[in-house]
Amino acid sequence: MNSDTAKMIAESAIRERIAASPTFSRYQFAPVVLAEENEQFWVFASDSEELFDAGVTPTAIYACVDKSDGHVWTREEQEAFYTQQAAANDKRQPAARVA
Repeated sequence: MNSDTAKMIAESAIRERIAASPTFSRYQFAPVVLAEENEQFWVFASDSEELFDAGVTPTAIYACVDKSDGHVWTREEQEAFYTQQAAANDKRQPAARVA
């Protein structure tokens, strides 16, 4: 799996989400771009200035594509990943000293 293939997967997933939404389907979106990545997945996004101007949130649609098998991560998978990351970071923080 490479980022170009992942981008095609993300573009399809994002188009489907936009088409399925009565709100999002009324707006224009920018091309999908790689927003960030980590060791597990690439995060792609397509934003909409029209949504921003209209005060509608969110103003972008995201898709996280797994680096190993190419599946689009569900919200639950993302939440679990970021919760684990936060817990791991907390363990690495030195304990506060009390005077």
